[in-house]
Amino acid sequence: MESNVQNVNFTPSTKKRRTWPLIVGILGGIVLLIVVIIGGALWMTNASAKVATDFMNSIISHNITHAYELVSPELKEGKDEASFEEFVQGDSVFSKANHYEISGREVQNNVAQITGIVSTSDAQTYDISIVLEKSSGNWLVSGWDIR
Repeated sequence: MESNVQNVNFTPSTKKRRTWPLIVGILGGIVLLIVVIIGGALWMTNASAKVATDFMNSIISHNITHAYELVSPELKEGKDEASFEEFVQGDSVFSKANHYEISGREVQNNVAQITGIVSTSDAQTYDISIVLEKSSGNWLVSGWDIR
């Protein structure tokens, strides 16, 4: 009787599979996705943050004319530039402001809230929240809250 048994080689392959390129590729993709998300969020809020910074820098440098130009028509209602300047000069924070730094930003539709810290010449710091509204394609300051 003849045997139909064949010899089969069960020796493991000496080829090693390298998983590190796959792991590095996945991690790189995740990092890229995070960068794109954060970059997109900063890009979307950049215009409103720039206006808030421009407004505060105008207050700090006593360029009241420019600061007034950045205020929304609704906030200007009934107030001319002279009364705005009088307000700024009489305000305990705005009149002494010497530094502004953004600490956060949030934009929903056509309303932005930029939070920051204002330092004054008498070494005090205050939290400020500047609200902006987008009107006719431009961001304008529609209010603020200083604490």
